Amino acid sequence: MSPLVVCPTCLVQALEQRKREFVKYSKRFSNTLKDFFREGQAQAVFVSAVALILQTNQIMVTVKYKCE
Repeated sequence: MSPLVVCPTCLVQALEQRKREFVKYSKRFSNTLKDFFREGQAQAVFVSAVALILQTNQIMVTVKYKCE
């Protein structure tokens, strides 16, 4: 995770970037889950879920910095 500079504009930009990344990984997880039900690739679901969890954690850290 990249360090955040503490200025309001930078934090808003960081949140927007995290939001875009979250949407990307959320879509990837959704597609992987669909593939799982068609093909049964459980490992791919776990990898995709971990990536989505990491993105969620990055949003939480970014919001924490914004609120401090």
